[in-house]
Amino acid sequence: MVAYALTYFNVAGRAEIIRLLFIVSGTLFTDNRIEPAQWPALKANTTWGSLPYLEVDGKILGQSNAIVYYVSNQLGLGGEGEWNRAIVQSIVFATNDIKDGLSQFVRGDPSLKEKNLSKLKDSTIPTILGRAEKVIEVYGSDDYSVGSKLTVADLALYDTIRQVEANKQTGITNIAANYPRIAKVLAKVAAHPKIVEYLAKEAPSTA
Repeated sequence: MVAYALTYFNVAGRAEIIRLLFIVSGTLFTDNRIEPAQWPALKANTTWGSLPYLEVDGKILGQSNAIVYYVSNQLGLGGEGEWNRAIVQSIVFATNDIKDGLSQFVRGDPSLKEKNLSKLKDSTIPTILGRAEKVIEVYGSDDYSVGSKLTVADLALYDTIRQVEANKQTGITNIAANYPRIAKVLAKVAAHPKIVEYLAKEAPSTA
């Protein structure tokens, strides 16, 4: 059995989608949640000097996008067939734009806070979700975004929207109201028994 160990801070951030991949697939993994003070001592031993990183049987893989791609395909959540896998990844990469916008609002220049929030709310989110809605119309089935079974694309939409809505500073709520296909994807993911259990017991802060 492969030994997986994921290291990240005790927040959702860039690691949460990776955690969700392990959770929904029922795959055992070590969830190393570190405090910021611990990071400098670990940094020198990482490939890219960044978090999260994943240890796979002792080998270290860095960069969150690479980890998501690797884990999703190893665990059968990357999509069926090369084309569908590419479409799945396109949704994952697109949701990163929303997470980047949220991060810029939260951690960016305080003097640009209102400008960054406006861009996130009025441009980034509606643009990305509007396009995702069209992708799901073409490739989705049975309330999944690509194909007829759960993929990392569904988890990416769910995790991204959950993190935005959970951040009370943004005041952004009910994001999927204008995107019925995305709303169905979110409902399906939220009702997954393993996710329900995880959120009730183990989920970190979304701050």
